[in-house]
Amino acid sequence: MALSQSWHTWLSSRLTDLVRCSLLTALAVLSVGPLLWLLSTVLKGSEANIFSFPPQLLPSAPTMAKGRSETIANFVSPWQSAAFPRYLWNSTLVAGKE
Repeated sequence: MALSQSWHTWLSSRLTDLVRCSLLTALAVLSVGPLLWLLSTVLKGSEANIFSFPPQLLPSAPTMAKGRSETIANFVSPWQSAAFPRYLWNSTLVAGKE
């Protein structure tokens, strides 16, 4: 009787672990998905490729349409033009106080 009960407990804990790991894996994929889409969009180049249907995650010919320096400038300019580091620091301070 004790053997079957311990088997049931072991099996139950393994199934619980499997479900937990499956849910965490699905959550991780959903969290990383938007970042992959962002990188994919940067590498597509033209609007025709960005808005194509059906959408493609990996572009057939990765490129930086405006040139490397201009594409990187699209990511750097918000940090320089709108005091974004200051806004980020203020948010960090407010979130840390609660």
